[in-house]
Amino acid sequence: MYSSNLMLSVSRYWSYVRPYRAWIAGATLCGLLKFNLPLVFPWVLKKIIDDLNVNNNAVVSDLPLMMGGVFAIYGVWAVATYYRSAWADYVSHRVSFDIRVALHKHLQRLPLAWHEQYYSGALTSRLLVDVATAQNLAGAAITNTLMDASTFVLIAVILIDENPFLAAVALCSMPLYVIFVHFFQKKIRRISKLAQQQFEDTSGKITEQFTTLAFDRVYGRDAANRRAFARISRDYLRLMLKNVKNNALSLTIVGFITLAAPVGVTWVAVLEVQQGRLTVGGLVAFYAYLGMLYQPLSRLSELNILLANALSANERVFELFSAPTEPADRHLDVLRVTHGEIKFAHVTFDYRDERHALRGINLQIPAGGTVAFIGPSGAGKSTLFKLLTRLYPLQEGQIFIDNTNISTVRVASLRAQIAVVAQDATLVSGSIADNIRMGCVHATQAEIERVAQAAHADGFIRALPAAYATQVGERGAQLSGGERQRIAIARAMLKNAPIILLDEPTSALDAESEFQVRAGLRNLTRKRTTLIIAHRLNTVAHADLVVVMDQGRVVQVGTHAQLYGQAGLYRELIARYFELAVA
Repeated sequence: MYSSNLMLSVSRYWSYVRPYRAWIAGATLCGLLKFNLPLVFPWVLKKIIDDLNVNNNAVVSDLPLMMGGVFAIYGVWAVATYYRSAWADYVSHRVSFDIRVALHKHLQRLPLAWHEQYYSGALTSRLLVDVATAQNLAGAAITNTLMDASTFVLIAVILIDENPFLAAVALCSMPLYVIFVHFFQKKIRRISKLAQQQFEDTSGKITEQFTTLAFDRVYGRDAANRRAFARISRDYLRLMLKNVKNNALSLTIVGFITLAAPVGVTWVAVLEVQQGRLTVGGLVAFYAYLGMLYQPLSRLSELNILLANALSANERVFELFSAPTEPADRHLDVLRVTHGEIKFAHVTFDYRDERHALRGINLQIPAGGTVAFIGPSGAGKSTLFKLLTRLYPLQEGQIFIDNTNISTVRVASLRAQIAVVAQDATLVSGSIADNIRMGCVHATQAEIERVAQAAHADGFIRALPAAYATQVGERGAQLSGGERQRIAIARAMLKNAPIILLDEPTSALDAESEFQVRAGLRNLTRKRTTLIIAHRLNTVAHADLVVVMDQGRVVQVGTHAQLYGQAGLYRELIARYFELAVA
């Protein structure tokens, strides 16, 4: 029996097919005509042969009328064949498009914590490959199955009407056919699902390898990567070859049944003719119908393989739809920031591995001030930023902006009030102007150039051959680190958000690039509430307030001068910085 998950996935797939019922009905009707109209010709052939035998090969009654009728029927057949194919394929591609768009939207709404469990390449595989494989359900499962099943039933009825005894002989092989088809479909579907999972893992691994290509070459991991890819590819090949064997066995056994059965039926039919219980024309017609009887069985066998692959892919697609999205918040208020004061009240957060990322954070950040967060790796600084932008849901405590609890407002309105410049600036494929315009999609070219000048980026941009139309490459690969950071600062300026989050955007830069970026940052943070994850002394020294964190707690708060003048973790970190600087 089919699993409940499989049946649920088929049901959900049908919900996407339902809007195209008219096309499905039309394709099915045309398919019925395509496969059933040719059933007329064996009857015509029987009449011709019997008339020739009766009239000593002299006269065939109504021959022009019958031949003209057959030509007309085949004209209708041609039209039906065209529309059956066109409409069925239209539905398949439209349904796949709808599912792919809906799945992409669903994936975008899933929590960040969910995405962190998956390779991006694995999700790409499901979004593109699995949806394309499941596409066969609309055309094959619905139209083809109905067409072949109806053709088989209609021919069986004709055979029974022509000669019940021969029809019974012809149909006695059906139980074997059903048993073998069911047996192989279960095996093929199970292995197909494993193969698709393996392909997903392979896609994830190869995507990761290409995104870390420079790192892998520096650390001499090329050979290890080749071995790893060969190993997972070999596992995928092993599963595919298993299915090749099952496919071949299925087609061979069903093919043998559909080829051997007519031989036995013909043998019995010849004996019937010899006994005078069947005419020669009846024998020819019966044999012609017999060939048509087994054709849909052969097609259904091939369709069975197609369906097994499509069903397993469809089940994997709708597994993703079952993942819970972030809750809808259209009913919540829109956040409006007038000053930019931020307050953390009793904030506690744990990751799934039960690590205490934050514990009892209580903190007041004044409007328009610059606050530097400093502490060892894993102290909870980045987690605090993710909670403020609601990339992670709050577990305990509250966060306020201008006395408004951020959990009570629409998340889009919250993020619209915050601009982020990370340590590794994120750029996407496209032009420099496109990347800056992400801060405000309706910005004019003049506005883009204005913020680029403020971010100290206009000079190097204009020096490029295509200036603002220069393509940055994947993840900004065509630009240096400092250039990427200045574009990210310009983008944040264009967003014009009252709150700025900086994850030490100068820590990986050389002195000249750092000077240019800091000049841009001064323009960005002026009169805005700014939170900085700091790794350098000069960043901390210029902050209005310094927050020292350790093991998920706030352990010290004050100005640089205050904290440096007292014993504690801050002075230890500063001393360590000077030791590294001197070294």
